[in-house]
Amino acid sequence: MKQTGQSALRVLVIEDETILAMELEDILEDLGHRVVGVAATVPQATQMIETMAHRIDAVVLDANLAGQFASSIADALAARNIPYIVASGYGPDDLRASGFDAPILSKPYHAHEIRDALLTLRRSDAG
Repeated sequence: MKQTGQSALRVLVIEDETILAMELEDILEDLGHRVVGVAATVPQATQMIETMAHRIDAVVLDANLAGQFASSIADALAARNIPYIVASGYGPDDLRASGFDAPILSKPYHAHEIRDALLTLRRSDAG
């Protein structure tokens, strides 16, 4: 079901598992948002953030990309004031202790959780 009553976000997906990235793209598009890119590695994500920052409204960030913790990506997003959601199988306490300060999604992805997390980003961005 398409999202109504709110403007679409331009979302960058950073996820190393192809099936999960495709599922996430489908969910975001069903919610009425536009996926502006997909990155699967830390270097790829870093490059996309550097070159596309002006076209990104929000990011869904997998906390672990091919065995590499993605805290450097979270730092790059924070430096550019780009809000993000962390997706992970790790617990929230582990993620917060590692420097992630964002709404947390548990895998596998669920549309209502993504919708709620994006609403949280909008509220914190407006405040």
